[in-house]
Amino acid sequence: MFTNNVKFFQKAVVFHPLSTRFLILKRVEHDTSAPGQWDFPGGGIDFGELHLAALEREIWEETGLTIVNQQVIEVMTRFDASRQIYSIFVAHQCQATHAEVRLSEEHTAYRWVTASEWAQMDAPPSLKQVVARLTAVTNDGVLEAQRRRDQ
Repeated sequence: MFTNNVKFFQKAVVFHPLSTRFLILKRVEHDTSAPGQWDFPGGGIDFGELHLAALEREIWEETGLTIVNQQVIEVMTRFDASRQIYSIFVAHQCQATHAEVRLSEEHTAYRWVTASEWAQMDAPPSLKQVVARLTAVTNDGVLEAQRRRDQ
């Protein structure tokens, strides 16, 4: 994190190494941010840390997964007037090199889901927007990871 009133964080749509499914994590019920909701792996960036190194670190800490082929999908900003916090959020897509997930204490469950399954999950609207953006980028609704594999 940069300062107490500026937060820079990132999440990733992590695709399964052998399919177009991607990983979602269920946050613990006592979390201060989106308790009990489904989420993507990722988190904060420490001051001076390179953003891709931070993304790889956060995904490893939360899931035990190593990732490749990172690409930015979306950048969003938001100002929370009540808390006086400006947030910068970067969403990525990437691919896991293996499918064996090891959860950290921050999450209680995981699933590999399709975009249509994700649309039905209890998740923050900004994360639903990320997958909608990702599927809208393709001409036929096929997720980008599949298109890259088929080329």
